[in-house]
Amino acid sequence: MSKNTINNRNDKHEYNDYNQLKKIILKKAILVNGLIILGAIILFNMFFYDNIANFIVGLLCFIFRWSFEESLSIYNLVIRSNIDLIINLLLFILFMTTLIICINEFINYLSEINRGISELTHDNDNEIELMPELLTTQNKLNEIKRNIATNKHAAQEAERKKNDLVVYLAHDLKTPLTSVIGYITLIKDEKNISEETRNKYLNITLDKSLRLEELINEFFDITRFNLTNLVLEYKKTNISRMLEQICNEFTPIMQEKNITFELELDEAVEIVCDSDKLLRVFDNLLRNASNYSYNDSKVIVKLKKRNDYIDIMIKNHGKTIPKEKLVHVFDQFFRLDSSRNTVSGGAGLGLAIAKEIIERHKGIIGVKSVDESITFIIKLPIKS
Repeated sequence: MSKNTINNRNDKHEYNDYNQLKKIILKKAILVNGLIILGAIILFNMFFYDNIANFIVGLLCFIFRWSFEESLSIYNLVIRSNIDLIINLLLFILFMTTLIICINEFINYLSEINRGISELTHDNDNEIELMPELLTTQNKLNEIKRNIATNKHAAQEAERKKNDLVVYLAHDLKTPLTSVIGYITLIKDEKNISEETRNKYLNITLDKSLRLEELINEFFDITRFNLTNLVLEYKKTNISRMLEQICNEFTPIMQEKNITFELELDEAVEIVCDSDKLLRVFDNLLRNASNYSYNDSKVIVKLKKRNDYIDIMIKNHGKTIPKEKLVHVFDQFFRLDSSRNTVSGGAGLGLAIAKEIIERHKGIIGVKSVDESITFIIKLPIKS
């Protein structure tokens, strides 16, 4: 079922609920009007029935101690002769009473809604309860409250992970930096060091310096991911050639663990996309495959063109990811390797950034892990 269809059904449901609320208010107004009109008719008739008139005249005699003739004269002069004025006055009272009742109903509903809105700020798990007529509003407010709580928890969790990560990275920076300083100091202080030993120290220093560069780039990734929005620059791109080229670039890295590529790519598949951003997605996924693949294994990359979209699959053989971790692989700062070893330790942003880039292209990315394999599946529209 499409998202638009669901939204249309929700809008129709809300319209029916609010229409029902209007009917309730209208019924109350009609009921009040009916009672007032009935009372007015009874009152009008009282003026014209002799027994009622006699009762009013008698009441005047009793209250003011007038004679019957005087009371009758006052009755005819004040009441019977001003019947139009009295009717208009009663109609005005009827109108004002109805207006006040209707306004009061609306005020009651608004007060109830305002109370519900105030409860949104309460930091508790209690459901908001409104009067039955405001069930739709009640459900909406409870949904908003749940979303606020969820977003607040997610923000706190992301901030905690980010702070922890900064501490970890700061510690990781210190380790290779200490090695670099140590080996450079050895090369400087030892005058009679052999060429072989000097080259060994220089190679170690270079490796540690490259690790420092990776960690610094991770710091930049954290900043860019949180402070900027991805802006896509679309152009027609041969996605088949892109995948083939990046796999060739990763071949030397894979050879260190004797990992080979198996490519099954439809030829000359072109889509409209931001090629630089997609290149980063594939780089992150292949780097992930390199880090978590078994030695002497194979990475399978498939590309299949459908009617109006393409399927991309990147599969590697490695340790099965537990279900409780699998649902978090696209979360910011999430790392499969919680021990933060210096070989595969990263900021935990690669897959989160990849997911955002794919979704900005109106595509879908997912992952599954069974039988010691990890498979990423991407669906992208041919024209964004």
